[in-house]
Amino acid sequence: MGNKFSVTHDTITILLGKNKYLQRRRHTLKPPPARPSASQNHVNNPNQASLYHGPQQLQNHEICLHPKYFGPDLLETVKRKLFNEVEGTCTGKYGFVVAVTTIDNIGAGLIQPGRGFVLYPVKYKAIVFRPFKGQVVDAVVNQVNKVGLFCDIGPLSCFVSRHCIPPDMEFEPNSNPPCYKTADESVVIKQDDEIRVKLIGTRVDASDIFAIEAPPPIMGIWNLQIFDEVRRMNIRQLFYQGLNFAMIVSSALMIWKGLMVVTGSESPIVVVLSGSMEPAFYRGDLLLLTNDDSDPIRAGDITVFKVEGRDIPIVHRVIKVHEKSNEETKFLTKGDNNQVDDRGLYASGQFWLTRKDVVGRAKGFVPYVGMVTILMNDYPKLKYAVLIALGAFVILHREG
Repeated sequence: MGNKFSVTHDTITILLGKNKYLQRRRHTLKPPPARPSASQNHVNNPNQASLYHGPQQLQNHEICLHPKYFGPDLLETVKRKLFNEVEGTCTGKYGFVVAVTTIDNIGAGLIQPGRGFVLYPVKYKAIVFRPFKGQVVDAVVNQVNKVGLFCDIGPLSCFVSRHCIPPDMEFEPNSNPPCYKTADESVVIKQDDEIRVKLIGTRVDASDIFAIEAPPPIMGIWNLQIFDEVRRMNIRQLFYQGLNFAMIVSSALMIWKGLMVVTGSESPIVVVLSGSMEPAFYRGDLLLLTNDDSDPIRAGDITVFKVEGRDIPIVHRVIKVHEKSNEETKFLTKGDNNQVDDRGLYASGQFWLTRKDVVGRAKGFVPYVGMVTILMNDYPKLKYAVLIALGAFVILHREG
């Protein structure tokens, strides 16, 4: 398992600005070549300065194999899965993996408890594409609209903001195709044109690299940063945007309070958090509730009720109603997907629910819409990130 392999790519074609930036025909294995010197690790072409492979590019990856792959071709299977899983992906730290060149080591497999799968740690070297801030590259325009230009530089997706386009160039939406051009039409930028740009920022996703770019200073373009909109706002504009944000928040609260008045329920909309009501409702379904005290609760009604000592209401079906002579009604609930009733969920010493325990009755539902709420509850950092992003969008966005 400690053997070292070198992968020879018969054909590797990298075309900056084209959709097909990598062509790999086949892999062959051969003994590892002599280690190149530091000066040989970098590509000489200045437009491909961030495309390199060297000792510092040693990376780790774990391959998980099903027992059916165990046999004489085990090593070959590990290598094939490595190629399939890492080539064409973005590692974040090293950039976009164009091609694996050397498999340095395949470690001993570790059996996963209770599953039978085996995890193999693999160390490998790869050709990567990692752009850097300030790099000047050639790009191909793939979309032109009023907000700017969208370009491709191999695996890199780029955006040129309208603010980075020269002020003497105007957007012409009625042209075929739409373009940016000067008044005398001496300079025209349209789809499929090749332009030279300077990267002023990058963002890495799981499988893609995005960049904000501007043409180089020799073309007389402003080198603006991503939050240029904030710098251009004065105090009055910032106050206006903050007021817009406050109005959005207050409008949402008013809508919620209005629903409470109309439905009579303190929680007119709830999300199903478990599978106890399947197949009637599934986890993530959004329920619409009403709570009319004049309408008696009957067996078969799906109710949302609160239990003392529990913060989250429960959604279950009424299976038995008990009416006393003093007109007090008690009832028992159970989840459709549960084997027993809910007496084990009630407060200590409580065997029945009363009307005051009911938050509302389900009158309608929207399937799976509530999964967003579940994700935010399971991952609080995601919730805060979404709220911050929405707030920033409202504050930074300006009409017209």
